[in-house]
Amino acid sequence: MRRNLFNDLSKILAENALEVKINEYKGGKSLYAKFKVGHYAPILSIIWKILMKHMDMGEVINIHSFKGEFRDMGIKTIEIEDGELWEFYDYEFYEHYYIRLLKMRDINRGDKWLALYIDYNPNSPWWTEEERR
Repeated sequence: MRRNLFNDLSKILAENALEVKINEYKGGKSLYAKFKVGHYAPILSIIWKILMKHMDMGEVINIHSFKGEFRDMGIKTIEIEDGELWEFYDYEFYEHYYIRLLKMRDINRGDKWLALYIDYNPNSPWWTEEERR
């Protein structure tokens, strides 16, 4: 059976999420999941375990412990208090994954939560047509 990092992550992580949204368009997929802030360490561990299962034919780039912000139409709405970012390149199927795990705080209400974003591109332009043959 063909492995699929997106399905592995979404299946396991959606079990503990407060909210999940999955979109599909032209073979690509995106996932948004919302969690309580206290789930940061367990989710981080799950992501690494699943990435390591897929590393035999891939490369991962990881950036951790960063801060940032969301701006909606120029207005700062959310602060990123901490986060992890991964890019995974699947050499076997020529696919690209962009994964973000972010601790967030609403600027106006002060609410805090954990957000997971996964973008899956099965038609990544990182490989040429010749490399795919």
